[in-house]
Amino acid sequence: MEINRRGTTLAELLVVITVIALAAVLTVPNIGRAISRYKLKIAARDISNFLQETRTEAIKNADFTTPVAYRVVFNSTLGTYTRQKYQSGSWANDGPAKTLPTNVTIGHMSPTDINTRYFRTDGSSVLDSDTDPTNDLFDTAPATLRIQLQNTRRDRYEVNLFSLTGLTEIREGWSS
Repeated sequence: MEINRRGTTLAELLVVITVIALAAVLTVPNIGRAISRYKLKIAARDISNFLQETRTEAIKNADFTTPVAYRVVFNSTLGTYTRQKYQSGSWANDGPAKTLPTNVTIGHMSPTDINTRYFRTDGSSVLDSDTDPTNDLFDTAPATLRIQLQNTRRDRYEVNLFSLTGLTEIREGWSS
């Protein structure tokens, strides 16, 4: 019985290495883009969940003898958002500030001059320019607050908060 002792040639080895290198070069940028999109999608979900948690806190803590109000304050410059609680005449942070992931920014908020959202005890969401949100002199609210997020690769997600119900919706992309 004859045993074949022939190995691979240097040329064959170089061809295999070249094919593997080419596959890696084509795959790595797509993995980076997928990770970037994933971080953006997670940021949109986190904001949506945070708004819903704040709404739940407002409903859960409905107390007419010592009124409590909650709001979410966005800081697009720092890329943070915070829940605050109003009780006994002043606002205080209700937990630590949340931070957007690296390379994710708040691209736009609509209405553009509003960065605060108040939640009533019935779960609805309103804007308020009054210093005492427990007096029920709430301003009229636009139908939807839009928080538009984007990453450095120009991918976009939008979190919509509907005023009447206080519910949220996440959409991929947005129209300018």
